[in-house]
Amino acid sequence: MGSYAQCWLDDLFVGASKNEVDLNLISLFRPADKVISRPSLETLPVPLAHHRETLEDGAELELVYYQTTVAIVRDRLDVLGYRREAVKAAFVEWIKREHQSTVASLERHLHEDPEGSALLVRHYRTTAEILSALTPQT
Repeated sequence: MGSYAQCWLDDLFVGASKNEVDLNLISLFRPADKVISRPSLETLPVPLAHHRETLEDGAELELVYYQTTVAIVRDRLDVLGYRREAVKAAFVEWIKREHQSTVASLERHLHEDPEGSALLVRHYRTTAEILSALTPQT
């Protein structure tokens, strides 16, 4: 069994990893930001509540996480050299690449097996629409 790391901004899931923590991400936190919690299944934090059904009754959990405010993370990112305009440009470029990849997948499924891939075609169409509407402000 491995360990898992997740990154959340309030209730927005940012990403996850298994058996390791992203060093760039963890550098945004200090030892004082570390929280160790032993919640019962009933009091699991909302982002982890879906694990209730896979855990045995009476299971002992230990959650280790880092928590701080957005303002502090913003200041730490600034110290590390991340600037708003550079982040916006990187976001726009990432969205562009994701959109291109999604459209390529859509076209591939449309040509390979249009009937058998109906669910995937709908998924890629919806994803492409969402990506085409995203901006750093949304």
